[in-house]
Amino acid sequence: MIFASLILLAVVGCFWFTVTVIKDPFKGFLIMLPSLVVTRSISLPVVGERITLFDTLLLLWWLGIVVRMLQNRRSLHFSSTIFAPVFAYYGFIAALLASLFNAISPSKGIVEISVFLLLASFGLATVGIATSKERIESIVEVLTWTFVGVVLISLWEGLLVPIGFPVLFPIRHSSRITGTFRNPNQLGGFLVVVAPFVWALLLLSDTRPRHFLVLILGAVGGTLALVLTSSRASIATAAIQFSMLLPAILLFGKRKHLWRSVRVVLITAAVAVICFISLSNLTSHYWQTFIWRSWPGLKAMATLRFENVVRAAPTSVQAAFLSEQFSVAWQAFLDSPLIGVGIGNFGESYRIDGRLGYEVHSQYAGLLAETGILGLLCFTSFILPTLYRSRMLLRTRQIPTWIAVALLISVSTNLLGGAYVRILRRREFWLILSLIHAYWGLLVAAKWSYVRKLRPHNSG
Repeated sequence: MIFASLILLAVVGCFWFTVTVIKDPFKGFLIMLPSLVVTRSISLPVVGERITLFDTLLLLWWLGIVVRMLQNRRSLHFSSTIFAPVFAYYGFIAALLASLFNAISPSKGIVEISVFLLLASFGLATVGIATSKERIESIVEVLTWTFVGVVLISLWEGLLVPIGFPVLFPIRHSSRITGTFRNPNQLGGFLVVVAPFVWALLLLSDTRPRHFLVLILGAVGGTLALVLTSSRASIATAAIQFSMLLPAILLFGKRKHLWRSVRVVLITAAVAVICFISLSNLTSHYWQTFIWRSWPGLKAMATLRFENVVRAAPTSVQAAFLSEQFSVAWQAFLDSPLIGVGIGNFGESYRIDGRLGYEVHSQYAGLLAETGILGLLCFTSFILPTLYRSRMLLRTRQIPTWIAVALLISVSTNLLGGAYVRILRRREFWLILSLIHAYWGLLVAAKWSYVRKLRPHNSG
């Protein structure tokens, strides 16, 4: 009976969502965004290991767009600036398809490619619906408040559940928090993708943001939640982000707001110190995991010496495990350097720690092993122009400074983190990439509009 009720509720919810999209695609898009953070079922219709609730809603969103097209109602607008990155991305998809010629299990490769196609449809949806600066800022606002919600749920799990409060989501890990996500690394990945927007809004916004104290809570709570995930790559990424944000305050912050930014940093630091002092008493098992997994690496990063970071692995066994992954990935590349051993198929043929089924613990090493030189070059041809555009958005000063800084810091640091973790399955990361292209298209359109206005005047 309960199962049937859940199915009925899901069907009614999907129908309501599709009708909403048909009436107002942008409203439907904003409603869909918070589902990014649900990557485990909790009795929701999540399909398989790779396809999430968000992907299901995304397909329904496109169904609503198709219905609008049949009604001759325009829903999306694409700038000509999107053609080059789209061409590069589908070149990457072609490289993934080519890699299947060497795949032992083509079905696993097809599942991986389906995820990348869904990500492409999400990118096109974002660029096509974000047709004004106001819409982009609305998307960023929803993403920011989603971040605050995830932080509150995560802190509930990490701080309140251990002392007897009810469980909101089933606990999936005894020593690391997961929040609404399937595993701690997914939670950490989401936090470091979105956190730059919260910090930049607090420190670089031209006006005092609404709900200022809630954003402070999100910034401090996000830091604490990140610590409780004990996700080494995400914590290191956050440290790099903060080191980039501080000079950005001096370079791009307005002088009249500089003291406000300094006060925000000092208040946040004071609250964080108080929380950290009491943290070990509140959640000893989470805190001990952080000390074991992450603290040595952070201390080593402070020396700015790569060899110290390598030596800071918690155990020699783990260091050997990581070293073995990279060496085996290199061997896979040498076995098939042009098109790789097949997307999603590394673990089918190559053993890590004597066992099959492992992925390479690096996005770029994994791409090189599974898709070869062709796949890595196609991916690079897409990602480098995106990174360039994010840098130029900051230089033009045509969009809010805090958003431009947040976009650049988020995309650059997470790409850097891709050397150690898989980043391309993070839906929120692709949202950031898409917002960069959406903003770029608006700026180019505004420039050409200005040029066209000048032409009659100059010809006269």
